[in-house]
Amino acid sequence: MPPPLLSASRQIARAVLGVSAGVSLAFGVIAGGCASTTATTASESSVRDRLADAAVDTEAWRELGYRLDWHVVPFVADGQRIREVRGDQDIVAVQETGSTITVYDTATGRALLTNQLATPLSRYVGIERVGDRLYIVGNSDISIVNLEQGTLDTRVDAGVITTGRPVLMGDSLVMCGQEGDVVSVLPLPSPGFELWRFGVRDPINIDPVQVGGVVVVASRSGNIVMLSGSDGAVVGRDRIFEGPGAQLAAGDGVAVVASLDRSIYAYDPVDGQRIWRFLTTRPLRSTPAIVQGTVIITTADRGLIGINTATGDLKWSKPDEVGEVVAEIDGRALISDGSSLRLVDPDDGSVIASAQVDGIASIEQATDSEALYIISESNTVARLVPSR
Repeated sequence: MPPPLLSASRQIARAVLGVSAGVSLAFGVIAGGCASTTATTASESSVRDRLADAAVDTEAWRELGYRLDWHVVPFVADGQRIREVRGDQDIVAVQETGSTITVYDTATGRALLTNQLATPLSRYVGIERVGDRLYIVGNSDISIVNLEQGTLDTRVDAGVITTGRPVLMGDSLVMCGQEGDVVSVLPLPSPGFELWRFGVRDPINIDPVQVGGVVVVASRSGNIVMLSGSDGAVVGRDRIFEGPGAQLAAGDGVAVVASLDRSIYAYDPVDGQRIWRFLTTRPLRSTPAIVQGTVIITTADRGLIGINTATGDLKWSKPDEVGEVVAEIDGRALISDGSSLRLVDPDDGSVIASAQVDGIASIEQATDSEALYIISESNTVARLVPSR
Protein backbone atom coordinates (compact mmCIF):
# COMPACT_ATOMS: atom_id res chain seq x y z
CA MET A 1 0.00 0.00 0.00
CA PRO A 2 1.40 3.44 -0.88
CA PRO A 3 2.44 5.59 2.09
CA PRO A 4 0.18 8.44 3.22
CA LEU A 5 1.34 11.85 2.03
CA LEU A 6 1.34 13.44 5.47
CA SER A 7 3.52 10.64 6.77
CA ALA A 8 6.01 11.42 4.02
CA SER A 9 5.97 15.10 4.90
CA ARG A 10 6.83 14.25 8.51
CA GLN A 11 9.75 12.16 7.28
CA ILE A 12 11.06 15.17 5.38
CA ALA A 13 10.59 17.37 8.43
CA ARG A 14 12.55 15.02 10.67
CA ALA A 15 15.40 14.94 8.16
CA VAL A 16 15.53 18.71 7.91
CA LEU A 17 14.68 19.90 11.41
CA GLY A 18 14.86 16.91 13.70
CA VAL A 19 11.30 17.57 14.90
CA SER A 20 9.11 14.82 16.26
CA ALA A 21 6.43 13.20 14.14
CA GLY A 22 3.76 14.79 16.28
CA VAL A 23 4.78 18.38 15.54
CA SER A 24 2.55 20.25 13.09
CA LEU A 25 4.35 21.02 9.85
CA ALA A 26 2.17 23.94 8.78
CA PHE A 27 2.12 27.15 10.74
CA GLY A 28 0.89 30.60 9.88
CA VAL A 29 1.99 34.19 10.35
CA ILE A 30 0.16 37.28 9.22
CA ALA A 31 1.75 39.27 6.38
CA GLY A 32 -0.41 42.35 6.74
CA GLY A 33 -4.09 42.91 6.00
CA CYS A 34 -5.91 39.73 5.06
CA ALA A 35 -2.93 38.14 3.34
CA SER A 36 -1.76 35.04 5.19
CA THR A 37 1.61 33.35 5.06
CA THR A 38 2.28 29.65 5.71
CA ALA A 39 5.19 27.29 5.33
CA THR A 40 6.24 23.69 5.79
CA THR A 41 9.32 21.96 7.18
CA ALA A 42 11.19 25.09 8.24
CA SER A 43 11.58 27.15 11.39
CA GLU A 44 9.41 30.23 11.68
CA SER A 45 12.44 32.51 11.79
CA SER A 46 13.94 31.04 8.61
CA VAL A 47 10.56 31.33 6.88
CA ARG A 48 10.35 34.98 7.82
CA ASP A 49 13.88 35.54 6.49
CA ARG A 50 13.08 33.91 3.15
CA LEU A 51 9.82 35.81 2.81
CA ALA A 52 11.67 39.05 3.54
CA ASP A 53 14.23 38.23 0.83
CA ALA A 54 11.39 37.64 -1.65
CA ALA A 55 9.08 40.42 -0.49
CA VAL A 56 6.34 41.14 -3.00
CA ASP A 57 6.37 44.73 -4.27
CA THR A 58 2.72 45.42 -3.56
CA GLU A 59 2.90 48.96 -4.95
CA ALA A 60 4.23 47.72 -8.30
CA TRP A 61 1.55 45.05 -8.53
CA ARG A 62 -1.13 47.56 -7.60
CA GLU A 63 -0.21 49.44 -10.79
CA LEU A 64 -1.09 46.26 -12.69
CA GLY A 65 -4.37 45.80 -10.81
CA TYR A 66 -3.29 43.07 -8.38
CA ARG A 67 -3.00 42.61 -4.62
CA LEU A 68 -1.22 40.04 -2.48
CA ASP A 69 -3.46 37.22 -1.23
CA TRP A 70 -0.86 35.00 0.46
CA HIS A 71 2.85 34.14 0.33
CA VAL A 72 4.30 30.71 1.17
CA VAL A 73 7.63 28.91 1.47
CA PRO A 74 7.25 25.38 0.03
CA PHE A 75 9.69 22.62 0.87
CA VAL A 76 12.65 22.90 -1.51
CA ALA A 77 15.69 20.68 -0.90
CA ASP A 78 19.19 22.12 -0.95
CA GLY A 79 20.35 22.76 -4.49
CA GLN A 80 16.84 22.42 -5.92
CA ARG A 81 14.32 24.98 -7.19
CA ILE A 82 10.59 25.21 -7.75
CA ARG A 83 9.78 23.43 -11.02
CA GLU A 84 6.05 23.97 -11.41
CA VAL A 85 3.05 25.60 -9.77
CA ARG A 86 -0.49 24.56 -10.71
CA GLY A 87 -3.28 26.66 -9.23
CA ASP A 88 -6.87 25.41 -9.25
CA GLN A 89 -10.01 26.78 -7.60
CA ASP A 90 -9.54 24.75 -4.43
CA ILE A 91 -5.86 23.73 -4.28
CA VAL A 92 -2.43 24.86 -5.43
CA ALA A 93 0.20 22.19 -6.20
CA VAL A 94 3.88 23.15 -6.02
CA GLN A 95 6.65 20.76 -7.09
CA GLU A 96 10.38 21.28 -6.73
CA THR A 97 13.04 19.74 -8.96
CA GLY A 98 13.95 17.25 -6.22
CA SER A 99 10.49 15.60 -6.74
CA THR A 100 8.80 16.88 -3.55
CA ILE A 101 5.27 18.16 -4.04
CA THR A 102 3.41 20.43 -1.60
CA VAL A 103 -0.32 21.09 -1.88
CA TYR A 104 -1.92 24.25 -0.44
CA ASP A 105 -5.46 25.38 0.18
CA THR A 106 -6.16 28.07 -2.42
CA ALA A 107 -8.36 30.14 -0.12
CA THR A 108 -6.00 30.34 2.85
CA GLY A 109 -2.52 29.33 1.68
CA ARG A 110 -2.41 26.60 4.34
CA ALA A 111 -0.23 23.59 3.53
CA LEU A 112 -2.38 20.46 3.21
CA LEU A 113 0.23 17.83 2.39
CA THR A 114 3.84 17.34 1.36
CA ASN A 115 5.37 14.27 -0.27
CA GLN A 116 8.69 13.36 -1.84
CA LEU A 117 7.61 11.26 -4.80
CA ALA A 118 11.01 9.82 -5.73
CA THR A 119 14.74 10.51 -5.47
CA PRO A 120 16.09 14.02 -6.18
CA LEU A 121 17.56 12.68 -9.44
CA SER A 122 14.11 11.85 -10.83
CA ARG A 123 12.85 14.15 -13.56
CA TYR A 124 9.27 15.41 -13.80
CA VAL A 125 7.64 17.26 -16.68
CA GLY A 126 4.07 18.20 -15.77
CA ILE A 127 1.11 18.11 -13.40
CA GLU A 128 -2.48 17.50 -14.51
CA ARG A 129 -5.63 16.94 -12.52
CA VAL A 130 -8.72 14.77 -12.91
CA GLY A 131 -11.24 15.15 -10.07
CA ASP A 132 -9.57 14.33 -6.76
CA ARG A 133 -6.44 12.90 -8.41
CA LEU A 134 -3.23 14.67 -9.40
CA TYR A 135 -1.33 13.07 -12.28
CA ILE A 136 2.34 13.96 -11.87
CA VAL A 137 4.18 12.89 -15.01
CA GLY A 138 7.79 11.84 -14.63
CA ASN A 139 10.51 10.69 -16.96
CA SER A 140 8.94 7.27 -17.47
CA ASP A 141 6.00 6.96 -15.07
CA ILE A 142 2.95 8.78 -13.73
CA SER A 143 2.54 9.28 -9.98
CA ILE A 144 -1.11 9.45 -8.95
CA VAL A 145 -1.88 11.45 -5.80
CA ASN A 146 -5.27 11.04 -4.10
CA LEU A 147 -6.12 14.50 -2.77
CA GLU A 148 -9.13 13.37 -0.75
CA GLN A 149 -7.30 10.64 1.16
CA GLY A 150 -3.87 12.29 1.20
CA THR A 151 -2.08 9.30 -0.32
CA LEU A 152 0.17 8.44 -3.20
CA ASP A 153 -2.18 5.92 -4.78
CA THR A 154 0.10 4.30 -7.30
CA ARG A 155 2.54 4.77 -10.16
CA VAL A 156 1.83 3.65 -13.71
CA ASP A 157 4.03 3.34 -16.76
CA ALA A 158 4.02 6.41 -19.02
CA GLY A 159 4.70 4.27 -22.09
CA VAL A 160 7.51 6.54 -23.32
CA ILE A 161 10.57 8.39 -22.04
CA THR A 162 8.81 11.73 -21.80
CA THR A 163 10.31 14.88 -23.28
CA GLY A 164 7.82 17.54 -22.21
CA ARG A 165 4.53 18.40 -20.57
CA PRO A 166 1.53 16.14 -21.24
CA VAL A 167 -1.81 17.15 -22.69
CA LEU A 168 -4.92 16.11 -20.79
CA MET A 169 -7.65 14.76 -23.07
CA GLY A 170 -10.64 13.83 -20.92
CA ASP A 171 -9.25 11.33 -18.41
CA SER A 172 -6.22 10.36 -20.51
CA LEU A 173 -2.77 11.87 -20.89
CA VAL A 174 -1.11 12.39 -24.26
CA MET A 175 2.68 12.44 -24.04
CA CYS A 176 5.61 12.70 -26.45
CA GLY A 177 8.70 10.49 -26.25
CA GLN A 178 12.33 11.12 -27.05
CA GLU A 179 12.24 8.59 -29.89
CA GLY A 180 9.35 10.36 -31.61
CA ASP A 181 6.40 8.37 -30.29
CA VAL A 182 3.17 10.08 -29.24
CA VAL A 183 1.18 7.97 -26.78
CA SER A 184 -2.17 8.30 -25.03
CA VAL A 185 -2.41 6.62 -21.61
CA LEU A 186 -5.43 6.21 -19.33
CA PRO A 187 -3.71 6.16 -15.89
CA LEU A 188 -6.65 4.70 -13.95
CA PRO A 189 -7.59 2.08 -13.13
CA SER A 190 -4.10 0.89 -12.24
CA PRO A 191 -1.87 -0.30 -13.86
CA GLY A 192 -3.07 2.06 -16.59
CA PHE A 193 -3.98 1.40 -20.19
CA GLU A 194 -2.42 2.58 -23.44
CA LEU A 195 -5.22 3.87 -25.68
CA TRP A 196 -3.18 4.60 -28.79
CA ARG A 197 0.32 5.29 -30.09
CA PHE A 198 1.61 7.16 -33.12
CA GLY A 199 5.19 7.20 -34.41
CA VAL A 200 6.47 10.51 -35.79
CA ARG A 201 9.86 8.82 -36.32
CA ASP A 202 11.75 11.92 -35.35
CA PRO A 203 12.73 13.14 -31.84
CA ILE A 204 10.27 15.50 -30.16
CA ASN A 205 11.59 17.97 -27.58
CA ILE A 206 8.72 20.49 -27.58
CA ASP A 207 5.52 20.15 -25.55
CA PRO A 208 2.38 19.14 -27.48
CA VAL A 209 -0.62 21.48 -27.45
CA GLN A 210 -4.35 20.85 -27.60
CA VAL A 211 -6.86 22.59 -29.85
CA GLY A 212 -10.35 21.22 -29.29
CA GLY A 213 -10.11 17.45 -29.61
CA VAL A 214 -6.85 17.55 -31.58
CA VAL A 215 -3.27 17.24 -30.30
CA VAL A 216 -0.58 19.11 -32.25
CA VAL A 217 3.05 17.99 -32.07
CA ALA A 218 6.19 19.34 -33.74
CA SER A 219 9.36 17.28 -34.13
CA ARG A 220 12.95 18.49 -33.92
CA SER A 221 13.42 18.49 -37.70
CA GLY A 222 10.09 20.16 -38.57
CA ASN A 223 7.42 17.47 -38.86
CA ILE A 224 4.07 18.94 -37.79
CA VAL A 225 1.45 16.31 -36.96
CA MET A 226 -2.16 16.85 -35.87
CA LEU A 227 -3.75 13.83 -34.18
CA SER A 228 -7.23 13.05 -32.93
CA GLY A 229 -7.06 12.92 -29.15
CA SER A 230 -9.60 10.12 -29.00
CA ASP A 231 -7.96 7.55 -31.25
CA GLY A 232 -4.67 8.97 -32.57
CA ALA A 233 -5.92 9.22 -36.15
CA VAL A 234 -4.02 11.71 -38.32
CA VAL A 235 -6.02 14.88 -38.90
CA GLY A 236 -3.31 16.70 -40.79
CA ARG A 237 0.44 16.87 -41.45
CA ASP A 238 2.95 19.44 -42.63
CA ARG A 239 6.68 19.63 -43.14
CA ILE A 240 8.53 22.88 -42.44
CA PHE A 241 12.18 23.59 -43.17
CA GLU A 242 13.42 23.41 -39.55
CA GLY A 243 11.96 22.54 -36.19
CA PRO A 244 10.46 24.91 -33.61
CA GLY A 245 12.77 27.25 -31.74
CA ALA A 246 10.40 27.59 -28.77
CA GLN A 247 7.24 26.08 -27.31
CA LEU A 248 4.06 25.98 -29.40
CA ALA A 249 1.02 28.17 -28.74
CA ALA A 250 -2.67 27.29 -28.91
CA GLY A 251 -5.80 29.42 -28.74
CA ASP A 252 -8.69 30.81 -30.76
CA GLY A 253 -8.94 27.43 -32.51
CA VAL A 254 -5.40 27.77 -33.90
CA ALA A 255 -1.96 26.26 -33.19
CA VAL A 256 1.13 28.39 -33.83
CA VAL A 257 4.73 27.26 -34.43
CA ALA A 258 7.70 29.65 -34.21
CA SER A 259 10.39 27.95 -36.30
CA LEU A 260 14.15 28.09 -36.58
CA ASP A 261 13.55 28.48 -40.33
CA ARG A 262 12.68 32.16 -39.60
CA SER A 263 8.95 31.68 -40.07
CA ILE A 264 5.84 31.65 -37.90
CA TYR A 265 3.23 29.09 -38.96
CA ALA A 266 -0.45 28.86 -38.00
CA TYR A 267 -2.58 25.72 -38.32
CA ASP A 268 -6.27 24.93 -38.12
CA PRO A 269 -6.24 21.49 -36.45
CA VAL A 270 -9.94 20.90 -37.17
CA ASP A 271 -9.22 20.41 -40.88
CA GLY A 272 -5.48 19.79 -40.47
CA GLN A 273 -4.44 22.65 -42.75
CA ARG A 274 -1.82 25.36 -42.57
CA ILE A 275 -3.57 28.75 -42.47
CA TRP A 276 -0.66 31.10 -43.01
CA ARG A 277 3.09 31.63 -42.81
CA PHE A 278 4.70 34.86 -41.55
CA LEU A 279 8.33 35.44 -42.60
CA THR A 280 11.03 37.05 -40.45
CA THR A 281 14.75 37.52 -41.01
CA ARG A 282 16.18 35.50 -38.11
CA PRO A 283 15.53 32.13 -36.45
CA LEU A 284 12.74 32.39 -33.88
CA ARG A 285 13.50 31.44 -30.28
CA SER A 286 10.72 33.25 -28.41
CA THR A 287 7.54 31.45 -27.36
CA PRO A 288 4.44 32.89 -29.06
CA ALA A 289 1.11 33.45 -27.32
CA ILE A 290 -2.41 33.93 -28.64
CA VAL A 291 -4.44 36.64 -26.94
CA GLN A 292 -7.85 37.77 -28.21
CA GLY A 293 -7.20 37.08 -31.90
CA THR A 294 -3.57 38.22 -31.88
CA VAL A 295 -0.35 36.19 -31.98
CA ILE A 296 2.20 38.02 -29.83
CA ILE A 297 5.88 37.15 -30.21
CA THR A 298 9.34 38.75 -30.07
CA THR A 299 11.30 38.73 -33.32
CA ALA A 300 14.89 39.78 -34.03
CA ASP A 301 13.98 42.14 -36.89
CA ARG A 302 10.76 43.81 -35.67
CA GLY A 303 10.94 43.48 -31.90
CA LEU A 304 7.63 42.64 -30.21
CA ILE A 305 4.90 42.13 -32.80
CA GLY A 306 1.21 41.30 -33.03
CA ILE A 307 -0.13 39.18 -35.90
CA ASN A 308 -3.78 38.68 -36.83
CA THR A 309 -4.52 35.09 -35.84
CA ALA A 310 -7.02 34.55 -38.66
CA THR A 311 -5.13 36.13 -41.58
CA GLY A 312 -1.43 36.25 -40.65
CA ASP A 313 -1.29 40.00 -41.31
CA LEU A 314 0.92 42.17 -39.13
CA LYS A 315 -1.21 44.26 -36.78
CA TRP A 316 1.55 46.16 -34.97
CA SER A 317 5.24 46.10 -34.10
CA LYS A 318 7.33 47.58 -31.28
CA PRO A 319 10.97 47.52 -32.50
CA ASP A 320 12.38 48.60 -29.13
CA GLU A 321 10.39 46.16 -27.02
CA VAL A 322 10.86 42.46 -26.24
CA GLY A 323 9.25 39.94 -23.93
CA GLU A 324 6.91 36.99 -23.66
CA VAL A 325 3.29 36.77 -22.57
CA VAL A 326 3.01 35.23 -19.10
CA ALA A 327 -0.73 35.67 -18.54
CA GLU A 328 -3.95 36.94 -20.08
CA ILE A 329 -5.79 39.40 -17.86
CA ASP A 330 -9.21 40.70 -18.79
CA GLY A 331 -8.45 40.23 -22.49
CA ARG A 332 -5.04 41.91 -22.24
CA ALA A 333 -1.55 40.44 -22.41
CA LEU A 334 0.75 40.57 -19.39
CA ILE A 335 4.24 40.63 -20.90
CA SER A 336 7.52 40.10 -19.06
CA ASP A 337 10.96 41.09 -20.32
CA GLY A 338 12.75 39.74 -17.26
CA SER A 339 12.89 42.98 -15.31
CA SER A 340 9.55 44.65 -15.93
CA LEU A 341 5.93 43.75 -16.61
CA ARG A 342 3.64 45.46 -19.11
CA LEU A 343 -0.11 45.10 -19.55
CA VAL A 344 -0.62 45.38 -23.31
CA ASP A 345 -3.69 45.78 -25.52
CA PRO A 346 -3.40 42.92 -28.06
CA ASP A 347 -5.23 44.89 -30.76
CA ASP A 348 -2.69 47.71 -31.13
CA GLY A 349 0.21 46.89 -28.78
CA SER A 350 -0.38 49.94 -26.60
CA VAL A 351 0.84 49.73 -22.99
CA ILE A 352 -2.01 50.10 -20.51
CA ALA A 353 0.08 49.76 -17.34
CA SER A 354 3.63 48.81 -16.41
CA ALA A 355 5.72 48.06 -13.34
CA GLN A 356 9.35 47.30 -12.52
CA VAL A 357 9.78 44.00 -10.69
CA ASP A 358 12.79 42.14 -9.35
CA GLY A 359 13.57 38.68 -8.06
CA ILE A 360 10.91 36.83 -10.07
CA ALA A 361 11.87 33.44 -11.50
CA SER A 362 8.57 32.80 -13.28
CA ILE A 363 4.84 33.57 -13.28
CA GLU A 364 2.03 31.05 -13.62
CA GLN A 365 -1.64 31.86 -14.14
CA ALA A 366 -4.34 29.85 -12.38
CA THR A 367 -6.11 27.26 -14.50
CA ASP A 368 -9.56 28.74 -13.91
CA SER A 369 -9.15 32.41 -13.02
CA GLU A 370 -6.97 35.50 -13.38
CA ALA A 371 -5.08 34.75 -10.16
CA LEU A 372 -1.30 34.74 -10.59
CA TYR A 373 1.35 32.69 -8.81
CA ILE A 374 4.70 34.44 -8.54
CA ILE A 375 7.67 32.09 -8.12
CA SER A 376 10.60 34.02 -6.66
CA GLU A 377 14.30 33.41 -7.14
CA SER A 378 14.31 32.57 -3.41
CA ASN A 379 11.86 29.68 -4.02
CA THR A 380 8.78 31.23 -2.48
CA VAL A 381 5.30 31.32 -4.04
CA ALA A 382 2.98 34.33 -3.79
CA ARG A 383 -0.64 34.26 -4.87
CA LEU A 384 -1.88 37.55 -6.33
CA VAL A 385 -5.51 38.26 -7.16
CA PRO A 386 -7.17 41.10 -9.08
CA SER A 387 -7.79 44.21 -6.97
CA ARG A 388 -11.17 44.88 -8.58
